[in-house]
Amino acid sequence: MGKIFSLWNGRRELPISNGGNHGGGDLSHVGCRCRRWVRRWVLLALAVMTWLRLGSPYSIEQDTTVSSSNPSAPKDSLHAHKASLRYMGNKKTNTGWNVDTLCLQPHPNRKAPIIVYGVGAGEDISWDIGMVEEYGASVVIIDPTEKAKNHVESVLVTKSYGNDPTKVKFLAEGLSHERGEIVFALPANRDHVSMRAVAMADPDMTRTVSAPVRTLKDFMSELDHEYLDVLKIDIEGAEYDVLEGLIRDNYMPFTQLLVEYHDRFLKSEERIQRHDELLRELEGAGFVELWSQNGGQERIYIKRNDLKFCADGESQRFAEIYRERRQT
Repeated sequence: MGKIFSLWNGRRELPISNGGNHGGGDLSHVGCRCRRWVRRWVLLALAVMTWLRLGSPYSIEQDTTVSSSNPSAPKDSLHAHKASLRYMGNKKTNTGWNVDTLCLQPHPNRKAPIIVYGVGAGEDISWDIGMVEEYGASVVIIDPTEKAKNHVESVLVTKSYGNDPTKVKFLAEGLSHERGEIVFALPANRDHVSMRAVAMADPDMTRTVSAPVRTLKDFMSELDHEYLDVLKIDIEGAEYDVLEGLIRDNYMPFTQLLVEYHDRFLKSEERIQRHDELLRELEGAGFVELWSQNGGQERIYIKRNDLKFCADGESQRFAEIYRERRQT
C-alpha cells in the first residue's frame, strides 16, 4: 500500500497505478490541487482563531474596563479613561451613548454629588435613566418639544423616584447661547420629534412653534449647580452657537462633554470652516477627545484639567478655561 500524503514536508505520495482496473493515468495534478486546498484551510483556521482571541474589529459596543485593559494604567491617564468607556442606553435603537465611567466611580474623598445634564431628549431617555440607576447621578433633562415632555413623563411615572427632582428633573425649555425665545421649525414628518431653529430648517419644515430658551449659566444658577460631571447635547445644529458662546464667555463648567454635531444643517458657505474652528477651540480650551463614531458626528471629550479630580475625588475643578502657553 502506498502512502497517501505527508503534510508536514509538503510532499505528495500517491499509489502508482499500472493502468488496469484502477483507472490508470498520471494523478500528480490531483495531489497538487489537494495540497493547495489543505494549505488554504489551515491559513483560514489560523485567521479565525486569531480573530476570536483578539475580538472583532467591527464590534459596536465599547464596554471595556480599566482592569481588563491595562491594570497598571494610572487613573489620571487618558488611556485609563478611554478604557473605562461604557455604553449606556438603548442598544436596540442605538440611541444611547458611551460615557467615561472612571470619573463617575465613588471615592471616599468626593463630597459633591454627580450632576448630569442631558440636553435634547427626544423620545428616548434610556441613557439618562441609566445614569441615575447605575451611578446615582442627579439628572436634569432639557428639551422644549411637546413629544419629549410626554415621553419623559410616561417613563418617570413607572419609576419609584419619578417624583423626586433630586433624581430626575425635566425642563421644557431649550438651551441656547442667550436667553430669550426661538422660533423652531417642526419636522415635516409628524411622527418625528426633532425640531430645529428656523434658520436651519429644510424647505418642507413649514410648521413652526416658539419656545423659551436659556443659557447653561441660567439653568445652573437656578438649580444651584456649580459644576457638571457630564454635559450631553444633541440639539440639531444649535450646538455651534452654544459651544461657541461658552468658549467666548470663558465658561466651561463640566468634566465630560458628549456632543452630536449637525454640521450638515449649517449654511454651506460656513460649514467646514465653522466646524473645524470649533474643534480647534475645544482643544485649545483643554478638552481631549476620548471617543467618536459616524465620521466624528458623535464625540466624547474630557477636560484634561479634571483628570486629577477623577482620580482623587477632591482636586479643585474650574469653570474658567485654562489655556496652556505654547512654545514659540
